[in-house]
Amino acid sequence: MAAERPLRFNVGLQRFSKKTRGGLGGSTVGAGRTFRSAANSLVDDYAAVLKLIKFANVPAVKFALEPVLDQALIYVPRDTEKLADSGFLDVQQKGEITTGEVGFAPRGNPDYAIFVHEVFAFHEPPTQWKFLQRAGQEKLSEVGKRLIGFLRLP
Repeated sequence: MAAERPLRFNVGLQRFSKKTRGGLGGSTVGAGRTFRSAANSLVDDYAAVLKLIKFANVPAVKFALEPVLDQALIYVPRDTEKLADSGFLDVQQKGEITTGEVGFAPRGNPDYAIFVHEVFAFHEPPTQWKFLQRAGQEKLSEVGKRLIGFLRLP
């Protein structure tokens, strides 16, 4: 069994079957693979913060990650509001380990989330593709500062 990662970024389904792919076509697999690679790279950028997140309490991690979701909600395209409404921040305690997840389209709803994130298309500013990835990159230093401040570490 793989170790639980203390931080995840998620946009809908990244693993697709014929049933979940529906009418979205074969490119869903490629979009999912591209997003997962970018999300893993972003988590690697958070390496120093991860050491704190793993052992911080739920309120501290939630407080620290809120700016990422808030910024992603500014960037997420809003044609129907379904994608924006699906934004979430989930923080859980699993034994002694705290995990945090920021994302959109939990359980793959809406099913087009991964395409809006991964496929370049013009969106009326400030909305844009790569909305979660960009928010995560922009808010990295703020997340660390907020976590340390909440925990009142020297």
